[in-house]
Amino acid sequence: MLCSPILKKNKLINFGQFTFKSIAMKSFFLQQQFACFITLLLIASSCEIESQKDKYEDRILGTWEFEEVKKLKLFDNETITDDYKATLLEFLQDGTLNILDKDALTVLATGTWYMDDETHSDGETTTNYVSLETHFDGSYNGVDYSFDESTITRFKNDELCFKENKFSKNKSVELKQF
Repeated sequence: MLCSPILKKNKLINFGQFTFKSIAMKSFFLQQQFACFITLLLIASSCEIESQKDKYEDRILGTWEFEEVKKLKLFDNETITDDYKATLLEFLQDGTLNILDKDALTVLATGTWYMDDETHSDGETTTNYVSLETHFDGSYNGVDYSFDESTITRFKNDELCFKENKFSKNKSVELKQF
């Protein structure tokens, strides 16, 4: 009689020296877990996931000063920050980008900016990144403020860094919020 279980619905079962919950109790807990899983799934699917681009677009708005600008070359990088030091960039929500005089805070030139989520795959790995492009008609005082096909490499706190991907232009830019 030592090995014969005592079966009672939703109660403990004594089976020798071991005690188990009945099968009905286990199925009740499984039903609860399944209901919680379905509820979480519905909640998660009803939420819109904000992309990295959306987060960056909100944070880029405002005025930025040039910390460092480098022309990236094959063997040696050339620092050209002095060409940009007297100016600021002002990113507006409507996609307008202004070059401002750093001292007078007046608009020197107006252009546009655009940001997008990008994906690159080499067959083995896939990389997601945010691209930033700025466009001006021509240059201002001989300085090119159009940054084409740029990849944002760092965007933390009040610092924004990006690098152009075109070999012909290939600049690295560090901006700090003004």
